[in-house]
Amino acid sequence: MDLEHALAQPPNDSSHKSAQKTALNRPSRIETIPLEILTRIFSICRDDVWIWDDNGDPKEDDGDENKIDPESIFDPRVAPMLLGRVCPSFREAALQTPLLWDIVTFTTHDLVSTGRLPGIQTILARSGNLPLTIHFSTPSTRSDQAVLKNGTAQFLQRIWEFHPRFKHLSFFLSLVDVQRDSLPAPTTLQLLWSLDISIIGTSETSPGLPAFLRVFGDAPLLRSLKLYNISPVDTMSHIFHPDFFPWHQLTKLTSIISVTITTARDILRHCYRLEICELGNLESVDILHQPPLCILNQMGSLDLSATSDLPFIGFFDSLAFPRLKSLTLNHFAVPGDSLLELYGRSQSPIQRLAMESLRLTAEEIIQLLRLMPSLQTFSLASSHCAGNIFAALTYRRDPTVASLVLPNLKELAVAENADFLSWTNHPAADDGADGVAVVEMAESLQRYPGPQNGCLPSLRSVQLHLAGPKFAPALEARLAAVCTTECVVDYCVNERYE
Repeated sequence: MDLEHALAQPPNDSSHKSAQKTALNRPSRIETIPLEILTRIFSICRDDVWIWDDNGDPKEDDGDENKIDPESIFDPRVAPMLLGRVCPSFREAALQTPLLWDIVTFTTHDLVSTGRLPGIQTILARSGNLPLTIHFSTPSTRSDQAVLKNGTAQFLQRIWEFHPRFKHLSFFLSLVDVQRDSLPAPTTLQLLWSLDISIIGTSETSPGLPAFLRVFGDAPLLRSLKLYNISPVDTMSHIFHPDFFPWHQLTKLTSIISVTITTARDILRHCYRLEICELGNLESVDILHQPPLCILNQMGSLDLSATSDLPFIGFFDSLAFPRLKSLTLNHFAVPGDSLLELYGRSQSPIQRLAMESLRLTAEEIIQLLRLMPSLQTFSLASSHCAGNIFAALTYRRDPTVASLVLPNLKELAVAENADFLSWTNHPAADDGADGVAVVEMAESLQRYPGPQNGCLPSLRSVQLHLAGPKFAPALEARLAAVCTTECVVDYCVNERYE
């Protein structure tokens, strides 16, 4: 057959088309993987990556088309859901793997705007009989709140049929669309272990934090509670009464609620099993009555912060913490003698001490540090320390000069801010620190191990925060020389001027 004759003949490709059609209809090798194997693969591949920003809102989509839409209903374990897009059998495996659905996240904006609110029960049912972790967020801006349309209340009512399986609940809520009579009725939550409630908005007809918290008051296994609310002091204090909520069960408590220090002290007394506690937005008042001594034997970490620099006299006078390892005081203006007495009662093995924006004198701080040989981390990063504290942290070979010896200290952060003295009428205002003590301390710490650092032999990290007017040129030159050598002080400069 010549070329001209071959080109004139119609192509006979029916057999080729038939083979292609058969190949297309035949499942690929990846689609023939048994469901139980896929389920196992998906359970191993699950990814606990949270797609939330610091405000509790879904992060912006960065344009990656392979990511789950951050404003849709999604499981934070993103990887298996992406695998579900490969083929129908993979999607079926994803939907039928309970371990992929025991942690779920919802937003009111998505539920209402897309009409997916009625499908919540279907989503939650996919987890089978596993304990549930549910994260729920409502819009935080007024423009977004216009789409709520009672969505928060409807969401709570729809998930409540699954309450026997609640283990971890996290709510970032604006209650402007919730009426007082629309909350679920309180019931026993047998598995609930942790509860996180942040109230970012209310109205005159909304229930507020007390009524919302009451819904979860019968939870025999509850151990961890986190509360955030912007309501004033006089509306919150009653919720901390032992008859209102099972405070005695808690081992971890974070409360960023505006209450007085009297209420804060009573919180600690009610929560006598606490191991970790953070109390913020505390208001100073006069404590007129001291109850009997309360010993919190399990407390290992305590973080207290206040809304003002007013003195907090008497807060610790009826408390003791024998096992306290970490203490943070932020704007919590407790007198130095009160801290010394607290340590005398407790004899705590404190390993971390952070005192920020306090009014203690250098002598009081030094006296306290001498009582803490187990201290590993010490921070005065936001306080003015005055010259004596720098001198105490400077190792001197002169045997007649007593240095502050902290054999286990690994991390140190101290500050020098001359402006702080005049702004706050600090007790050390007349010490006249001129930078000599600061520079000498930095020079003595420039090589952490070795004979030049005999008072702090374990030290590995130092942060020196400087603010206010600069030192004399000669001192600035010495400080610059220290901070340009290897393995030296971390030199943090903030708002210094000539």
